[in-house]
Amino acid sequence: MQVGVEVWMKDETLGDWLPSVVASRTQVGEESEDNKTYEITMKDDDGNEIKAIVKDGIHEDVENVKLRNDTSDKDVENLINLPYLHEPAILYCLEQRYLKSDIYTYTGPILIA
Repeated sequence: MQVGVEVWMKDETLGDWLPSVVASRTQVGEESEDNKTYEITMKDDDGNEIKAIVKDGIHEDVENVKLRNDTSDKDVENLINLPYLHEPAILYCLEQRYLKSDIYTYTGPILIA
């Protein structure tokens, strides 16, 4: 995850997923060129920070941190079209559709109402 990438950061106290941005990325430890480990710092809209350790090349399998989809994907009728399909992406899209009174959303052949 590079600096400036938009992510979802899980708030441990409330269990909510907060939209955040990767603020810094620092290599930690002495490792080979193919196996680097980084400490990333994410900031949410309120300025809260959380740090996570990630391995180079791993993008969305970090606990409590998931990549965000493009903001143009707010109104998606079929969630299977999202590049990143995980809990915060599903919840965000369902919320956006509900706010528009679009209560039916597909995930492949499955209808969510």
